[in-house]
Amino acid sequence: MPLEAVAEMPPEPHTRDLQGMLLDAVDDGVGLLDAQGMLRLANPALAALLGRDAAEFAGDPWRMRIADGEHTAWDAAFEAACRGERASCATLLCRPDGHAVPVEISLRPLRDADDRVEAIALIACDPTRRQGNEEMLRWIARATAPLTGDDFFHTLTRHFAAAFGLRRAFIAECVDQPITRVRTLAYWYDAEMRPNFEFEIAGTPCERTIRDGRVYCVSDGLGELYPRARRLRLDGYLGAPIFDTSGRLLIGHVAFETEGPLDVAILASPLFQIFVSRASAELRRKRAEDVLRASEEHYRLLVEHQTDVVVKLDGQQRLLFVSPSFCRLFGAEEQALLGSRLRPAVAQEDRGRFEAAWQSLEMPPHEAHFEERLATTQGWRCIAWSQKAMVDDENRITAVIAAGRDVTDRLRAEEQARQHLQQLAHVGRISAMGEMGSAIAHEINQPLTAVRTYAQACRRLLAAGVGPNELGDTLERVANQAERAAEIIQRLRGFLAQQEVQAMPVDPNFLVREVIDLCRADASQCGVQLRLDLATHAMPLVHVDPIQVEQIVLNLVRNGIEAIQQAESMERVLTVSTQRRGREAWVSVQDSGPGVSPDAAARIFDAFFTTKPGGMGVGLALSRSIAEAHGGRLWLDETGGGALFHLALPAVADDAGDSA
Repeated sequence: MPLEAVAEMPPEPHTRDLQGMLLDAVDDGVGLLDAQGMLRLANPALAALLGRDAAEFAGDPWRMRIADGEHTAWDAAFEAACRGERASCATLLCRPDGHAVPVEISLRPLRDADDRVEAIALIACDPTRRQGNEEMLRWIARATAPLTGDDFFHTLTRHFAAAFGLRRAFIAECVDQPITRVRTLAYWYDAEMRPNFEFEIAGTPCERTIRDGRVYCVSDGLGELYPRARRLRLDGYLGAPIFDTSGRLLIGHVAFETEGPLDVAILASPLFQIFVSRASAELRRKRAEDVLRASEEHYRLLVEHQTDVVVKLDGQQRLLFVSPSFCRLFGAEEQALLGSRLRPAVAQEDRGRFEAAWQSLEMPPHEAHFEERLATTQGWRCIAWSQKAMVDDENRITAVIAAGRDVTDRLRAEEQARQHLQQLAHVGRISAMGEMGSAIAHEINQPLTAVRTYAQACRRLLAAGVGPNELGDTLERVANQAERAAEIIQRLRGFLAQQEVQAMPVDPNFLVREVIDLCRADASQCGVQLRLDLATHAMPLVHVDPIQVEQIVLNLVRNGIEAIQQAESMERVLTVSTQRRGREAWVSVQDSGPGVSPDAAARIFDAFFTTKPGGMGVGLALSRSIAEAHGGRLWLDETGGGALFHLALPAVADDAGDSA
């Protein structure tokens, strides 16, 4: 037995000195020589080799114990040790009965604080016994080498328990974190392998092994410490922890129990060391396989049961992997697809999108997203693809992972929502015009009254005998007033028309003026002054549906007029302004009313929330939806007096470049 094996054993957490016990219990002879070769200390095994009590030769020169004719090898080894070198020799020891005992001696120098050799450790062993141990180690290694898993654990435990006469032995893995329970992988009890079981470590010696994360040994009296051990007639316990490859996470332990005292020499036995080492390696391998198996099971469940389709292609667009959902969607067998460049039939207007996306994968971040309509077993379906490429050092595509999601129903729902929004907007416009009916009628009545007045004047002039040339000015006024009435009607018809969204580049100032023309009569009846503050320089165009954006501004203007009217304030002004802010065009509407309370401000854009008597609470909610549908924003600015709303719309790309 190597002397280091004794020195490296952890202290026994018991009343006796474990290292001293081990020194007395080991099979190899261990002694201590001074620099003159005098034997100062000897363990029982060394005394047994010499055939006498250690006290009989303590203080004698060790050289006199060497048989005649063997001194040359001994002297050479001792001189090397005195020089600070490790040395060994095979020799014969003289016994009192005249027999010579063959031994293998190892000498190891021990140095003082000044690095001088002050003593020499001597280790003597019977080579025949060592050969037997080595043969047993080789046999166990051969027996377990081709085995893994349960067979390995069972074979290793059975042979080790039989070799040391253990009543109980097992290898266990931890089943929770923090560790409260363990499960046996191999269980030996009363000379046979028993079924595995799971148990709580609390109140068992295994708890000490796992809690401290180190070897725990009770050589005798186990039943006094653990009542359950007394019922099982167990007196000795030896447990060793098993850690993962990082050495930080405890994953299991080995435990050995005896009926009667435990021979602590097991700790120094190479068999114990190889048992723990191989059990640890196999448990780590099992844990790694369990993690891999669980990962594969999760992957299989994910891939086989998801509705999205997943494919992997190589750099030549050949299919390396297809998910079951892909096969089901396109009615093809996996084996027929793998290795092929087959792609489903694509709608005419979507052809070329796949190739364009593939080209974009060659550039960082090597990702692409596109939609295309494909012929599937369910008919034409729109599939949204998300692709990620793996590239080599030369930036060439080596593989592409693509995930596709059927977005047909989503697109259909979005189209229905768009149509619904358009219908709501139309209803909102009709409602607004209905509320503004009297003002609109008054505005239309003015040119019609003028037409009637001018027509009567023409009749009187004709009756007075005035010639046609003299009627020209009056008739021109009739025509102008008729055109004015026609413009009002045309504007109302356009605003109330229910038609498809027609986005186009338009000047925000033009939209504001159109709304102001519609609201001017209503504002005049309510005694509200409309004030315009329109940006005249560098105002960008916006790509919007003019009618829908006019509806937003109309809702804001009419809300402001009503707020001023209800407040009965002295200043009755509503200001509509435009300005450029970075890459956006802003339309702002501010009234001189009482403003919006904090409680109302938090809910002002909620559907069916209103502060107006008899209001429906859909105007601002609808207006925000229209703004967001155009990529814009609508919000309440609470920093000033009255109510201030801002509508921000993205500028047309050609103009956005020189904004900010």
